[in-house]
Amino acid sequence: MAKPTLKTPGIYIVEKNAFPNSVAPVATAVPAFIGYTPQASYQGKSYTNVPKKITSFAEFQRIYGYPESVLKGSSPKQYNPAYYLVKQMNQSDKGNYEQIGDAYYSIVPDPGTIYYLYNSIKFFYQNGGGVAYIVSVGTYGRPRKKPISPGEPLINPNVRLRDLLIGLCLLKKETEPTLYVCPDAALLSVEDNGTFMQQMLVQNADMQTAISIIDVMGGRNANPISYTNDIKSFRKQTGKQGLSFGAAYYPFIGTSIMQEGELDYTNLFGGDIKKLEPILNPTDNPDQDIAAILSDIKTPPPNALTVSQYDAALRNVSKTYQAIMKQVLADVNSLPPSGAIAGVITTNDNNYGVWHTPANMSI
Repeated sequence: MAKPTLKTPGIYIVEKNAFPNSVAPVATAVPAFIGYTPQASYQGKSYTNVPKKITSFAEFQRIYGYPESVLKGSSPKQYNPAYYLVKQMNQSDKGNYEQIGDAYYSIVPDPGTIYYLYNSIKFFYQNGGGVAYIVSVGTYGRPRKKPISPGEPLINPNVRLRDLLIGLCLLKKETEPTLYVCPDAALLSVEDNGTFMQQMLVQNADMQTAISIIDVMGGRNANPISYTNDIKSFRKQTGKQGLSFGAAYYPFIGTSIMQEGELDYTNLFGGDIKKLEPILNPTDNPDQDIAAILSDIKTPPPNALTVSQYDAALRNVSKTYQAIMKQVLADVNSLPPSGAIAGVITTNDNNYGVWHTPANMSI
């Protein structure tokens, strides 16, 4: 405070502030994402079970993604799900399927290869996300090497309740996050998901600093007739504590997070081209162009193309392959809504303020 200028003798009153400013600006939409990542180390330091603050998707990739290769076409896929084509006796009314010739094939995933966190982080940033915390509870597990049955709930045996609870507990020491997000919890069994959801809400109620954005189980295969069963199951599993500290969303959202070319024939049958060959090039209707490409893939010549180049070649000559990969891409792009919702809340708070409800905003 500047000293007053005293010109004449007398009494002067100088007022001083008794208290500092009582309102300090704080971030109101800081999600903490819990789940599995491609890897979790950077510059020799492990970030497994370490809450880490990030500010961009590029930073997320730098710490939790596989390092990019300098060789063209040789960089590892950050997310590499496996799908199988299972021949059916009749047209299936469950899940994705494709008619090939006179046969019907269900297109179903290997559950051990399905994870939601990586694409949900991308979903978050594509919807206006900013500062976030990441709690990687581990890296991807081994494939099961067999698909689920058509219509069967998708439960990843590599996603463990204990891992996610450890990650949740670590957030007790972090007061900045205001949103808890765990899209990988949708890959637990209904019972384990209920346990995790209840623990999230109890922790939120105890800390009074965050709420949970919850993905309702069953949203992946939401049925317009029997969807009420998913809602009843959800309400049964939520328990009775901390209910005012959660927001639930249903069903999953069809997105365009992954693009054509990010998946290829190595994502089919665990990369076994011999199992794909009779579907693309049946003996009763052979195609020389398809046969030549498949032959080069099985026995690479000295001037072999890259996987992406062979994939493009197959898409050009085989409509069947195009249709299969379109179905696979649609399934991979069906995501839990929690990541996008966290981005929408961030956008709302940044653009309008916490007093504005983040409703009727486009994803």
